[in-house]
Amino acid sequence: MSAFEIDIKKNRNFYKQRRNNIRKISLIIFLLLFICLAWGLNRFYINKPFEIVVFNNKLLPAEHLKSFLSKDLECKNFFLLSPRKISNNLKESLPLIDELVVRKYLIPKKKIYLLVKEKSVWASIFYKTINPNEVLLVTDKAQVITLNKANIMHYPEQLLPIYVDNVYSLKSSQIILLKKIYELVKNISFNIDGFYITSANELDIKANGSTFVLHVGPINESAISSIKNKKINELLQFAKKQNIEVNYLDITLETSAILKTNQKKDTNKDKKGLFNRLML
Repeated sequence: MSAFEIDIKKNRNFYKQRRNNIRKISLIIFLLLFICLAWGLNRFYINKPFEIVVFNNKLLPAEHLKSFLSKDLECKNFFLLSPRKISNNLKESLPLIDELVVRKYLIPKKKIYLLVKEKSVWASIFYKTINPNEVLLVTDKAQVITLNKANIMHYPEQLLPIYVDNVYSLKSSQIILLKKIYELVKNISFNIDGFYITSANELDIKANGSTFVLHVGPINESAISSIKNKKINELLQFAKKQNIEVNYLDITLETSAILKTNQKKDTNKDKKGLFNRLML
């Protein structure tokens, strides 16, 4: 081998060795940079708590939702969180939630957005053995939901109070009928104080500061027909014109109504005629 070829071989080995050294050094620098980046992300980004933002909630306080979600996601990797699982867990644990949209964002800051749609409620149930710290809300779909009073943001005052001896005696079908009855009687010219369900499972509606009672009777379809057919508003308006204060009205009879009255003034001498005219 000539001297020229030996020089070429030496130069080739030198540059090959230098290239390998550069690659090793570059790899070491890259690994160090990766470790530093991972450490920085872990310290200043990954381990930092994420923010929870709640929208459209009306009854459930945002802080309650945030606290519940934070406990559920504690010690879990934020990057591996599934919005679908979060939604399913919240809806299962908080039955007042009807629909829930969950969105997860990483940039510029870790956030979870909750868009809440709560179930529509129309009544609140009270019974003798209820925990004073709890409230029972009735949804439009006849579902009874138990909530801690501390977990209600603004208790809806417009809810109809339903008083019952045993809440478990109420069937879903009867709750649906109570909703229909409420829709019918709330247009009558009195202020409803509440629905009272007796031990015989019959309905009394108290109104005007409990000075008036409308006895509806058993909670069934016939009660709906009776309210529609007996023209309660017309009866009360007629009695008012006659200066008669009606304290009690029983509409369970098929063709007539039973009234108990408190006469304000003796302006109507013909009491019998008045009651004949109130017969249906």
